[in-house]
Amino acid sequence: MTFNVGCDLNSFQEIGLHQMAEASLMDRREFKFALPLTKLGELLQSLLTDYRMLSIQGIALQAYRNVYFDTVDFAFFRAQQVRCERRHKVRLRQYLSTESSFLEIRAFGIIAE
Repeated sequence: MTFNVGCDLNSFQEIGLHQMAEASLMDRREFKFALPLTKLGELLQSLLTDYRMLSIQGIALQAYRNVYFDTVDFAFFRAQQVRCERRHKVRLRQYLSTESSFLEIRAFGIIAE
């Protein structure tokens, strides 16, 4: 699959899975932004000095398959659709290039005490 992102992704310093395991990513905040595709290259260029690109077996853009789990009455899905402050997501993600799978259990709006 080819996708033109407007920036040479090989310009990013690579980080591998073994290095990711050493990074402290469990306590993080995510922010998502929408921007015009025409601005993506400019944004990526501005990140080159401060961010690394995850590369698995020399592949930066990974194909993966997700399987989401929910309750019989779709409580997790419905909570997300109405933007409940406290909700959960449970999924199994398989990276197709390595056939590695990870079970992710995420809690949103819930702070561990």
